[in-house]
Amino acid sequence: MNSHTENYGPVVQRALLTRELMKLRQERKETQQVAARSLKWSLSKFIRVEGGDVRLSQADLEYLLRHYNVTDEEYIRYLSDLAEGGRTRGWWQDYKPNDRAFADYLGYESDASKIQMTEGSKIPGLLQTEPYARAIVAAYGATGEGIEDIVALRKARQERVASRKVDQTYIFEEAALRRRVGDTMPEQLRHLIALTEKPNITILIIPLSAGPHFGMRGPFTILSFDFDLDDVLYLESARRGGLIIDPGGETEQGDPEDAAAARVDKVTTYKAGFHSMIDIALDPANSVKFIEDVLRGMS
Repeated sequence: MNSHTENYGPVVQRALLTRELMKLRQERKETQQVAARSLKWSLSKFIRVEGGDVRLSQADLEYLLRHYNVTDEEYIRYLSDLAEGGRTRGWWQDYKPNDRAFADYLGYESDASKIQMTEGSKIPGLLQTEPYARAIVAAYGATGEGIEDIVALRKARQERVASRKVDQTYIFEEAALRRRVGDTMPEQLRHLIALTEKPNITILIIPLSAGPHFGMRGPFTILSFDFDLDDVLYLESARRGGLIIDPGGETEQGDPEDAAAARVDKVTTYKAGFHSMIDIALDPANSVKFIEDVLRGMS
């Protein structure tokens, strides 16, 4: 049990709380249906509570803990602190992200100790220069204030990750280096080369000659933590993001326990896929050399 809950953001505090609540239910060998019926809650409310989709009130938390016969005052205080922290506002809300899954992802990213990311045929957002980010966002159809909000959020994310010296590994394709994005590419490539000098950042390039690979399924990120929280998988798409927690998170249709097992399998699959991409990518030194060669070609 970590008593320093204030060190974490609201998304992670909610995740820690819901993990404990799920553990309490499972120790009693109750299904979600049985627990909801005993509490006189609808099943949908109970699923949202256990999935972290609602900000649990203090009254509901106390009611739930009485049902689970929890009497340890220190543990109750710990859970109450998590519930209170989970109701606070996240820093990213100032930038008005319009995708709930992405907003939650930002909360996890803010407390992650390890980031593994692949963006396929574009430079990952955490590595983008401001001119490159602005050009990419505009190409995706954003305009005016929308561009400014997205670029400002991306810059804030970069600063927060950099200040915490998070362990980062990025894999992307040769095409991301060669695609002309206005006149931003020479600066962008120099920025990538400079980032590789940091001991906590690894950039790996997959040359086109490597053929098909797992990352062609689409961009994704795996977040890991240096405290007792399961890995998070974020799947990015043009329409909206998808957040998959191992093994908690949003409950899918069907049996909740089966859905949890399916999420574990999916996270495991993507972890293995990321490692398969490492195997076919150029090693760190040759990736830097490759970026330098592309930069010289542009000059």
